Amino acid sequence: MRYVKAIGWVLMAVAACAAIGLLVARWNIWFGNAPEPAYSTPNEPFHILLTLTDDENSRLITWQCDTVVQEACVEYFYRCDSAASHDVLQWVVATGEKYISPGGASVFYRAEIPTPRPGKYTYRICHPKVQSQWHNFVVNDMTDNVVRLAFIGDIQDSINGVTKDITQQIVMSHPDREFYVLGGDLIHRPQERYWDEFFRGISPLATTYPVVAVSGNHEYLKSLYKKCEARFPLHFAYYWDDYKQEDYCYKTLRYDNVELFMLDSHCDILRLIEQCRQLDEALSQSDAQWRVVVLHHPPLSIRRKSNNLPVKWLLTPILKRYDVELVLSGHEHGYARIHNPQDDSPVYIIGHCSPKVYKHRNTTVEMYDNSDKYYHCIDCVSDTMTLRTYTSRGELIDRIQWIKND
Repeated sequence: MRYVKAIGWVLMAVAACAAIGLLVARWNIWFGNAPEPAYSTPNEPFHILLTLTDDENSRLITWQCDTVVQEACVEYFYRCDSAASHDVLQWVVATGEKYISPGGASVFYRAEIPTPRPGKYTYRICHPKVQSQWHNFVVNDMTDNVVRLAFIGDIQDSINGVTKDITQQIVMSHPDREFYVLGGDLIHRPQERYWDEFFRGISPLATTYPVVAVSGNHEYLKSLYKKCEARFPLHFAYYWDDYKQEDYCYKTLRYDNVELFMLDSHCDILRLIEQCRQLDEALSQSDAQWRVVVLHHPPLSIRRKSNNLPVKWLLTPILKRYDVELVLSGHEHGYARIHNPQDDSPVYIIGHCSPKVYKHRNTTVEMYDNSDKYYHCIDCVSDTMTLRTYTSRGELIDRIQWIKND
């Protein structure tokens, strides 16, 4: 009996030592945040982003400027068919929030422009002593049952990376895109220098096409209590009010006949359960022709079948229950299309547009590729939705189509 107890104590001691060794070895990976280099904030508008709001008949502008909250506004006008003719100049007042990070401070602004009429709008940002240059964007007919969008998975580019070349190629090859969806991990770490790189990378489209995004694990500071760092919802300000109350970034956005259900998949299990409850309720009330769920961590992994199990167990029953057509995700740094035609499961797309490449052990899927970076064009025209996948050089490698009828 004493011998058995002694073995038990030895095994417990070995397990404790192994756990302590693992914690020591992985501490920095799990909880360590690199110091943020000091930065200075320009005293003119920068990091300007055009995005969407709860109201599909308006557009949200966000930007940064200086370290002191000032009165600011967005001036805009609606431009008619004739370039020489436009409406009277109008403006909307901006809201500013000061954010202090370990490396410095900056004020984030947001202002919502009403866009009740399809057509071309021109806008600029105005502070008491400085203005931005004029920018243009187009609002399409929001009742024609035609939506053309693009999806880009993880960007997470290195400093002075290639994202700008890829986004420029997309804009030139597909100028008819109405807005862009990003699948999280926009930055390498939540530091200002990486946000600078992100905005440099998306500069060909950031002020002209609405950009929406979900948060990924690289938008988080590492800690025991996981919470997305505030610069993400300050840039994508349609999250901001709920983020301040709930500590996660969940949102539904309606655009014509498409509804986006955008989840924060890196939070803890309790907040993930709450998001799934909200998703279930939102899907039960949605009358959109096409339902697209966007999150960073794919419910069905191509790295290991055991990856992302909480997301898989909580989410897939809801997606099947409401016959969701499409799930867009990133995180695993490869391209895959996963679909079981024998049941009512959605098509799962895993996207990737980052210099980082992972090994994948579970590639028994309908379509898999890991030789390039990718982007995806999605066209919803009446009763047909088509998704095309392109390499960073614009080569078409995959195509899938949904057709709805009575």
